[in-house]
Amino acid sequence: MARLDGRVFFLDHALPGQVVQVCVSAVKGRFAEARTVEVLREAPGQASPFCAHFGHCGGCDWQDLDYAGQLHWKRQLVTDALKRVGRLEHPPVRPVLPSPLQRHFRNKMEFAFGAPAETPKALRLGLRQRAGHTIVEIGDCPIAAAPVDEILTVARRLALASGLPAWPENPKMKGQNGFWRFLVVRATEECLHVQCITAPHPRAKIVGHAFLETLLAEVPKITGASHSLRASPAPIAYGEKSLTSLGEETLYERIGPLRLAHDPDVFFQTNSGATLILYEEIRRLAALAPDQTLWDLYSGVGGIALFLAPSVRQAIGFEISAAGCSMAEKNSEGNSVPNCRFLAGDVRHAPMADFPRPDVLVADPPRAGLHPDVAAALLRLRPRRILHIGCDPATQARDMHALTAGGYCLALVQPIDMFPHAAHVESVALLENAI
Repeated sequence: MARLDGRVFFLDHALPGQVVQVCVSAVKGRFAEARTVEVLREAPGQASPFCAHFGHCGGCDWQDLDYAGQLHWKRQLVTDALKRVGRLEHPPVRPVLPSPLQRHFRNKMEFAFGAPAETPKALRLGLRQRAGHTIVEIGDCPIAAAPVDEILTVARRLALASGLPAWPENPKMKGQNGFWRFLVVRATEECLHVQCITAPHPRAKIVGHAFLETLLAEVPKITGASHSLRASPAPIAYGEKSLTSLGEETLYERIGPLRLAHDPDVFFQTNSGATLILYEEIRRLAALAPDQTLWDLYSGVGGIALFLAPSVRQAIGFEISAAGCSMAEKNSEGNSVPNCRFLAGDVRHAPMADFPRPDVLVADPPRAGLHPDVAAALLRLRPRRILHIGCDPATQARDMHALTAGGYCLALVQPIDMFPHAAHVESVALLENAI
């Protein structure tokens, strides 16, 4: 955002402190939209991007800012949201804890297939461009933990050889017989899994099985591969129906003392090194005692609950995904943590009265934040401390306003950089009962 002669300009990209030449695309009263054409004066902390796709690919948008500058502005984003949305005058936001790795840190990559409108029989495989639908062909990705270059090369060739078209990049075309949709790559210390997601098709099972077999044969590093169908036109890399699975179906990730199992379709944090920092920070801020009861809302495969359970009498996790809840139970057994139990179902409708009231409650909601019914339930439960984990500063600030208006005090907010070179930031907020 820039200001000139009383007008606010929204730019496609620019750094604080730069002087830029722009092309104005729209003027709306005192606001205007513009595209950066040339940088006339560099900004303090400006850096040289390390990826050849920077500026086109939408995966990273802060590579041209040094890492110290990224951490500074992420803290500012959290602070501004708490002031503007949370209506907190002096939010206690600490400096951002850095990611242990700034490259090759991302354990999950969601690549998309696409067919250009001008050549619908062509096929591209990569990541979407910034602020658009076009697929940018990716050779390698320096933030991916997996060796994706070889996987993408083979997958692209096999998809082309199938004779089936890719899903069209133009959303107005509504599929129109497109077949190839997404390629999801997950990497841990022990596992490398590839999931292919396609549209339904009479030949889907035959083509998908052949694709997986050849991919496993040509890229021996891959430990498991699966094929899922997605009929919904929504551009989300999530399979609605599983067709084929070859090799190892389960992934295993080590977070501190835990060895956590999870399925390809179940949510798991994408930065494993920073996840350990997140868990340790939650444990430190929770100030747990051996006689306490802990609740973990949106518990996923049980990572937070299992990490904290040795410090309390009992831990109870609530998770909407039945698959995630089942995996959490297996992780409890596999890690010898007997004082954990998990309940499958929407947390809004969970029979909370049937369980011991929590002394400490951890909530790690999706990007949309807490549902108002859940926030109201927390105010009725009134645990001594609530630890709220947010991956979107605006929705976390909204939740902070609801909880502080209900009698909680925001003691501190600790941001953690789970997403280097992107504007996203994860934050742990500690709330204490003030009544």
